Amino acid sequence: MEAVFECFGATSRYSAIGYSKSFGTNAGGGFGLAAGVGADLRKLIQEGKLPSAAVCIGFGITVGPGSGGARAGVGVGGSFCCGTSGCSIGISVGAVAQVSVSGIGPECVFGKHMGPLACKRTEGVSLMLTCCRYNFQTGSTTCR
Repeated sequence: MEAVFECFGATSRYSAIGYSKSFGTNAGGGFGLAAGVGADLRKLIQEGKLPSAAVCIGFGITVGPGSGGARAGVGVGGSFCCGTSGCSIGISVGAVAQVSVSGIGPECVFGKHMGPLACKRTEGVSLMLTCCRYNFQTGSTTCR
């Protein structure tokens, strides 16, 4: 049980662009799709480690008071990713403060709206309560 709360008190800053919907002034949620490639230059040169690549779908829900695109409260975030190290699922819970503004540009791949969802850019900070990631290929977990 101690491992589940190992990240208790950790802080993080996040930035995301995706499609979201507010539900009155007390809740909001959204999702996004991301793809990327990364490499540690030192490991690439010294150890011959190949770059990693992944495709992820993520979601976030925040419940708490807010107005004008700003909100503070309890947040739950999660993701499902598949990449060179296998597929994994993750979830985190914490206290959040965030602000969302209208998204524009190539990141809004379906335009400004996708049905009832609007493309938004969200910036925020969180104070973690618990977090966990499970890799389906290796069976490893990083609950902390």
